[in-house]
Amino acid sequence: SILKKELEDEIKNYQTIINYDIGYNWWKYYIYCAFWNNISTPINLAVTILTALTTGQSASQNLISNSVNTQLGLCVLLLSIFNTFFRPYQQLSENLQVNKKWMRLGTKFDKLYYNKDYNNKDRYVKLKRLENLFNDVNNLKRDNPDNYLIDFLFIIIKFLCIRNKINWKNKKYINKNNNTNNNTN
Repeated sequence: SILKKELEDEIKNYQTIINYDIGYNWWKYYIYCAFWNNISTPINLAVTILTALTTGQSASQNLISNSVNTQLGLCVLLLSIFNTFFRPYQQLSENLQVNKKWMRLGTKFDKLYYNKDYNNKDRYVKLKRLENLFNDVNNLKRDNPDNYLIDFLFIIIKFLCIRNKINWKNKKYINKNNNTNNNTN
């Protein structure tokens, strides 16, 4: 029937948009987290080790030479300034929280996507839930923090590594499942 076709088309439209938005943003914040994790841990470790060396030198006066001690002290200062200014560990924590929000929306999308619709009433309910999820996705997109340097890194990684796998759900699986999801009125 015409109503069934219209409802199914609208559902597929929402599913396509939501699938891309959730997948894109989940990958984006996954890259953010990976970047900040790979920055924060080595910096914190380096600050700890270099501080221990300079402290050991101050206590013993013959652990390392004075020129090396001065250079290490300068390195500790620069790393501490970087650590304080950019706050990589805090950036990691914030981006992990955002990534978890996207994962929760992906889980909601999964539940809606796999929910069978047997008649127009079920389709209408599914459509309303997809509209609500669509609004949640758009609200989260507006609230997300951005970092233009890492956005540039994400674009490069997306182009080189992720390519066509940016959606939350794999396209082959969605097309296969959508063909079996068209039930009678």
